[in-house]
Amino acid sequence: MGYYIRSLPTKKSPPKWKVQFISFKKADASESKAKKPKRHWDISKPRWPSLGFNNFMTKIEARARAKQLNAQFQIKRQEEQLRKIAQEKANEQLRFDAVLPSEFVAEFEARFIRSRNNNIEQNRKRTTRAYVRWRSAQRMIAAIGIEPAEWFYHYDRIYDYFFVKQVSVQYLQSILKIANLWGFFICRKLARPFLPVPPPRASLRIITT
Repeated sequence: MGYYIRSLPTKKSPPKWKVQFISFKKADASESKAKKPKRHWDISKPRWPSLGFNNFMTKIEARARAKQLNAQFQIKRQEEQLRKIAQEKANEQLRFDAVLPSEFVAEFEARFIRSRNNNIEQNRKRTTRAYVRWRSAQRMIAAIGIEPAEWFYHYDRIYDYFFVKQVSVQYLQSILKIANLWGFFICRKLARPFLPVPPPRASLRIITT
């Protein structure tokens, strides 16, 4: 979408052009049956000064101004999209911080995620696999938003989370194992009781496979 300068060669008096706005929004072109519907309308002359157009401009000058406006509009849209992405990331981080305090997470990872094997290559592979599973466990913990001390009483919500994600039983168990380890760790820190979430029963395994 944006501003467009349309020539008016048969017009007797200047300017021999007019300003239009073209929109590709479905809401603006709801009556169109084209594959890529669009709608355009004229910008009234009283609005020209506020947009930087005037009767004394040549067609080339008017097109240059339209190009400038469209570039500004595109930058604004990009900024809005970047701001939206940044806000979504901030909200996600806030959800993580609410259930996964960064200081405790750092200590947990140092204790249980980073491999201490002397073999560098094996150490790298084991640490990478552990981080991938731990990251999956973190997403689950943030999504359900329940304190680990209460997990045992709401294990059905944890199972439902994995069911929606269509996680295999084998991978579910590996994620659950590290999640339970976190639950034990953080509850010990907070002096709260913790019961690990049991693996799904056989009947549920069929569903989650």
